[in-house]
Amino acid sequence: MAILVVNMDNSHFTWTQIIVRLAAALAAGGAIGLDREWLRKPAGLKTHMLFALACAMMSIMSIDLYLMESDRGPGSNPDATRILQGIITGMSFLGAGAIIRGQHKVHGLTTGAGVWLAGGLGIVFGVGQFRLGIVAAVLGLAILIFIRMIEPHDIKNRRLEIERAAEMGEIRLPGTSTTTEDD
Repeated sequence: MAILVVNMDNSHFTWTQIIVRLAAALAAGGAIGLDREWLRKPAGLKTHMLFALACAMMSIMSIDLYLMESDRGPGSNPDATRILQGIITGMSFLGAGAIIRGQHKVHGLTTGAGVWLAGGLGIVFGVGQFRLGIVAAVLGLAILIFIRMIEPHDIKNRRLEIERAAEMGEIRLPGTSTTTEDD
């Protein structure tokens, strides 16, 4: 029976670097998740924070694996992008899972996009791209918070009227079925 021995010093990152990167991802994911939480959406603060943290952790791991493989010298084939591709695929799956298609409308598109953004922020902070992450988090929050505040009321009211009419069966929205059997 083989025993796996873990050397905690065998990393290209210091404890401080790891903690700062993970904390930045948590903060960014939390900021996006807080907006969703305030609106009582299914994927809220904890979901976004955990998602950003997981993506940051896997990003740090992928860079560390890349650097360890690079240390082996000529002939090594480090490819951290493969791990990142897997992370992004998982992000897409979770983001899509937040989108629900009801009988006459689709819910969760913004939440799905927010979860995807939180994961992306986790990757960005995980690989140490702090400026990119800060700018993206600020812009993401601006979209979530300020667009909602400045969206003209007549557009909001018109959208609500259409949704109510669809619920009452008075109109059929594009991409929706006329019977529940088609769903």
